[in-house]
Amino acid sequence: MLVLGGCSEGTVPEPEATELPTQVTTPAPDAPAAAVKIVIGGTDFSIFFADDSTQVFTYASDPDVVVPALTAAFGAEPVITDFESGACSPATTRHAWGGFFLSTHNAWLPEGQLFEVSGNGETPLPVEATGGAQLLGEVDELYAATPDQRRFVDEESDGKVTQLVYLDVQDLSTDEDILLPDDTAPWGLFVFSTDGVIVSLQAPKVYAASGGC
Repeated sequence: MLVLGGCSEGTVPEPEATELPTQVTTPAPDAPAAAVKIVIGGTDFSIFFADDSTQVFTYASDPDVVVPALTAAFGAEPVITDFESGACSPATTRHAWGGFFLSTHNAWLPEGQLFEVSGNGETPLPVEATGGAQLLGEVDELYAATPDQRRFVDEESDGKVTQLVYLDVQDLSTDEDILLPDDTAPWGLFVFSTDGVIVSLQAPKVYAASGGC
């Protein structure tokens, strides 16, 4: 007897569910805190940041470390200029971010110091002296806050009155002589004002009794 085979209705198995890979979201690294000001002292300067942290550099620090730190703080590369020596200025290489300068290869620096910084007029960040005197602030406020600091007689030239004050002074003699017994000169933070306004902060600056400069 011939038996014809046929398709019998059966159950088709459901395909197994495939797990989708879990997506892992890596949190973005926190952006570095923005620099908010620079404070210049007689032996070092500091960069202050919005998260209350600071970077402190002595003037004996390696300029190859300091320049990148300032570049990051200002958010711009410096303009680099080489200057030849003059009657009242040494040869130097200046890194400038607007009115903020870092100068190297300066033969007039105090012994052991490798660079000088200065704030002059308009700067990318606020610049102030140790103790709070601000660049473009009133010099009278500086006088009131630092009555015991060494300062020099006001001078008048071309109708403008200039004042020179030293803050955070190193190797300062107790007498009235400018040069110390070992023929070294006092040095520290130089504050220069014109007509009552602080127009320049510079350190480490040596005061030398060189007539005419």
